[in-house]
Order: sequence, then structure tokens, then C-alpha cells
Amino acid sequence: PLSKTGKIDYAALSQINLTPQSVASTALVTDMEKTVAAVWSRMLKVDMASLSKDSDFFQLGGDSLTAVAVMDALEKTF
Repeated sequence: PLSKTGKIDYAALSQINLTPQSVASTALVTDMEKTVAAVWSRMLKVDMASLSKDSDFFQLGGDSLTAVAVMDALEKTF
């Protein structure tokens, strides 16, 4: 949300509920999606059942170093 001056309205932003339950998720369907989710789950130490196509790597605790490790794992997998 933006303020009247076009800047980020931090007060309004803090009131938005973005818990995993509040965001509609899309189930993993293909084998590739499930394989990527398994790697994310292992690297980010999160339950694979909580992942969806809409999961955000960085909101789940990922960072640039973890992203490199994920890419390495995926290159070895595929």
C-alpha cells in the first residue's frame, strides 16, 4: 500500500495478514515441482507439505548462499 504521497505506507503494510493460511496456494503437480520442493524442504528445513507453487524462497528463510546451494543440488538432480 502507498501513502497519499506515493511512498510505502508502513502502517498499512504492517496490518496486512500474509500468513501461509491467508494466501491461496497451488498444489505441486508435476514430478519436477515435487523434486524442487523436496530440495527446498531439505535446504530450508521446512516441511514439504507446507510448500506450493506459490511459495516464496526468501520468505521461507532462503538467502543468496542457500540459493546457490539449492541450484547446486538441482543441477546434480537433473
